[in-house]
Amino acid sequence: MDLEEEEEEDDDDDRVIDLDSWLIGLDEHSCLLSSDLTFVGLLGLRSQMRSGIEEAVRSCEEAGVKVRVFTGEQVDGGKLAAETCSLLQDGSIVTAAEWRRLSDQERAAIAPSVRVMTGASSEEKAELVRCLQERGEVVGSSCQHLDDLRVREQA
Repeated sequence: MDLEEEEEEDDDDDRVIDLDSWLIGLDEHSCLLSSDLTFVGLLGLRSQMRSGIEEAVRSCEEAGVKVRVFTGEQVDGGKLAAETCSLLQDGSIVTAAEWRRLSDQERAAIAPSVRVMTGASSEEKAELVRCLQERGEVVGSSCQHLDDLRVREQA
């Protein structure tokens, strides 16, 4: 495997990682599987927050708008995004798996305190929006993926 890192000159300090590999026939090269291999490293990628998000969240909160993050990312990614925007508070994060185990009454009861939902499908996001609306809250939505149009329609 060939690993190259190329830095592009831009304002976002993005990095482009080029991974190359090749296929080998196991019959002809079975000796490679039994030979000593050297661990080369791990590759981790993290999504960057868009420029200005922290300020936008702060402005919304100061204006009385409660900002929530519903994401398909797993707990660590969702938690990092929420911490970056100062959204995380005790008991304010729920995973989609936890949400699914709750009854309708339990969902309605915790919905106002949920600031972050991680690992969520568009259906689970829309359900949380519906729970908030049933409590009389006005909900708006910003979506990045076509799958989340249902959430926008619910809002």
